[in-house]
Amino acid sequence: MQVMVRRTLLAGGIAAVGTVAGLWWLRKPMPDGLAPGGLATGALGAIRRISPPTAPPAVTFVDAQGKPTALAAWRGRKLVLNFWATWCGPCVREMPSLQALAQHSPGLTVVPVSADAGGAPVVRQFYARHAITALPVWLDPHGKAGEAMGVPGLPTTFLVGTDGRVRGLVVGGADWMALRDQVLTLLT
Repeated sequence: MQVMVRRTLLAGGIAAVGTVAGLWWLRKPMPDGLAPGGLATGALGAIRRISPPTAPPAVTFVDAQGKPTALAAWRGRKLVLNFWATWCGPCVREMPSLQALAQHSPGLTVVPVSADAGGAPVVRQFYARHAITALPVWLDPHGKAGEAMGVPGLPTTFLVGTDGRVRGLVVGGADWMALRDQVLTLLT
């Protein structure tokens, strides 16, 4: 699996986007004990269990109309929280399976949070081009939520149980229908 990493070069403030096969050299410490040492080993795109499950930081996302909503609003639901962007190749490839997961998993809430600076219009255009009809538009245009969550690159997905605690993490694109049973078992 590949992960898109957006980095800003300090010299001249030029933004660079690159693809990396591994992120351990780039990974920042994650908040509230979500450090790499607490993750099970495995390939990118595989579910890494968080043990013990950890409370995420208090973060807020913006919906398509610009209304902020706190992550805590989904407490009590089984949640797949996916950080992605329209310019991210692995994100684009996984989006249809993320939609299928949402459509074929009653009781599971999928929240795709776009890091696109262009906001809702860019995401809506992407959804239209790729026939994404079952996923809502959520935004993190300034990257504050992703930074607080310790997102090392895109896509990154957090699996959050009904107790509001992070139980698993997937770094990199994934075939969500292939992982469906594992996700549902982890979040039970």
